[in-house]
Amino acid sequence: MHLNPVRANLLAPEDRLLAYPWSSFPLYLADRRYRPQWLRVERLLGEHGIQQDTPLGRQEFERHMERRRLEEVSEEALQ
Repeated sequence: MHLNPVRANLLAPEDRLLAYPWSSFPLYLADRRYRPQWLRVERLLGEHGIQQDTPLGRQEFERHMERRRLEEVSEEALQ
């Protein structure tokens, strides 16, 4: 879901995922007091091997998603 802007070519290859203004991605990176109460990030973080919703855990999630973004861009460039 967070890679959809990349797959739809809505971001330039050098743009970070945070650059897409209509994504919920920044909310997943925010401290729990700054995100909607209904948004639960623990499961998503856990799927990426991140055990706790902490600043370090959220930074790791962002790094992981940025690596995936770069892989998506590289695959497109190869085709």
